[in-house]
Amino acid sequence: MRLILLVLLLTAFAASAQREGFKVFGDSLEVYNAFTFSPDGKKLYTSEFTRITTPEGEPDVERWGDRNRPKVTLYEYDLIEGNPKNKRKLAFANDSLDSSPHLNFRGDKLYFSSRRPLPGADSLDGKAHVWFSEKQTNGEWSEANCFEEINEAGYYTMYAQELADGSIMYQSNVPGSVKNESGENSQDFWISEFKNGTYQEPQNVTSLNTGIQEDQLVVNRKNNLIIFTRNNDSEMYAFYSLKVNGVWNEPKELFLTDLPGFKEQSPRLSPDGQTFYFAHGLLVMSIPLAELLSEEDIKLIE
Repeated sequence: MRLILLVLLLTAFAASAQREGFKVFGDSLEVYNAFTFSPDGKKLYTSEFTRITTPEGEPDVERWGDRNRPKVTLYEYDLIEGNPKNKRKLAFANDSLDSSPHLNFRGDKLYFSSRRPLPGADSLDGKAHVWFSEKQTNGEWSEANCFEEINEAGYYTMYAQELADGSIMYQSNVPGSVKNESGENSQDFWISEFKNGTYQEPQNVTSLNTGIQEDQLVVNRKNNLIIFTRNNDSEMYAFYSLKVNGVWNEPKELFLTDLPGFKEQSPRLSPDGQTFYFAHGLLVMSIPLAELLSEEDIKLIE
């Protein structure tokens, strides 16, 4: 079935995509929400469904809780000649609550979104929050830690990335976010700058936020290119913005494909920043960044 889906998807890309040059990365992957590479390109971290076989012998997704949510958790792979191998669940990962990993540029802190209870709470609040694990001197990952400086009970805080200067950029609907058409807080990008060893009061990244749900982000090492998604009425499309004179300029749509029914999600960059990845359905696609942006854009970020 997966082979049929892959053939249909690639055929559809050839027939109707607005860009050429896409390649399938890791054709056995079924990524849910996000993935991330280690700085040396030797490891891949993902969040994926927990797959099971029903008593009738049919493939299915394991589920949990009263809302029958699909189980999703965090995995690590070895990248061997560019192919993900030796899949294993991360020791600190919860069996059903963790997703959307993002490794920092040093490779020693892995951020992820989790529905675990916040410290001091005895139950779930129905929201996702940012947690992290740190690489120990023995090479093992620590227990999960709640990023208490940016999480707020009752609000979503997700998709965090540590920037090259140590600041944290993430998505949240905390008070101060742009209101949507219904008058509710939308999902916006926020940043907590890291100065003198301390995370500062989070600030709304106003030049990127619209009242539509700003989603899943990746920022390059030079902190002058951001690629992210906007999610509106179940449609998700990728956008990018360049930082000019310290300010993110007006985002532009990337127009990855015009295929219906497949969200453009989980934008990521290779460790060297030269290749762009995204998930289309559960498949991971890649394309050289130079084929995605204009020559002028490439010169601005180099």
